[in-house]
Amino acid sequence: MSDTISITRFVDFVIKTGTPKITSVKTTKEQLSTGYDPRTDFYKAFREEVVAMHKASDPNTRLDTLLTGLTDDKKKTAYPALLAGYKKFYKIRSTWPWFDPPKGSWDHGGVEVNVNPELGLEVAGTPTVLKLYFKEAKPSKRELAIINHLQRITLYDASKPNRIFGVLDVRRGRIIPEVLNNSLFTALLQGEAASFKTIGDAI
Repeated sequence: MSDTISITRFVDFVIKTGTPKITSVKTTKEQLSTGYDPRTDFYKAFREEVVAMHKASDPNTRLDTLLTGLTDDKKKTAYPALLAGYKKFYKIRSTWPWFDPPKGSWDHGGVEVNVNPELGLEVAGTPTVLKLYFKEAKPSKRELAIINHLQRITLYDASKPNRIFGVLDVRRGRIIPEVLNNSLFTALLQGEAASFKTIGDAI
């Protein structure tokens, strides 16, 4: 198994224990076999509108257009909560300059993980790279640690030492900044990648 997987799928695998890891790999392989389809990307419209709003320095009321003409019942339920949370994070017209966030991939043992934060904002003068977290449940400390650590080891640029990484919990409008981990955490993720490949090759 040597396909590129999303950071979301890899985190889903790492946080599981026992046989649920097998199910996680099976789900990932099924998604890879069918390929990416924007029609089934539940949060695509939200991500794209948020990025466009920041690039144009528009007020957060621009996001209200996301609710216009919704026909998907699940989106009718989820999107209002996402908008409310995002507006809590980004006030009517905050003055946070945009920069294009870095993107890359983390590769170990034949498993390549896309590391693709959506936002680059100078929050209170600090260049901050943020991965959006959309789930209804609050992110666990373990999920946050994995995402932020992968961002740090993959996207760190020595020429921009003041840049920090974090996760934006969209529904609650809250930034969770990285907590720096030591090299042993990298070794842990390498072990998880090896396990993912072993399971993937066996099923």
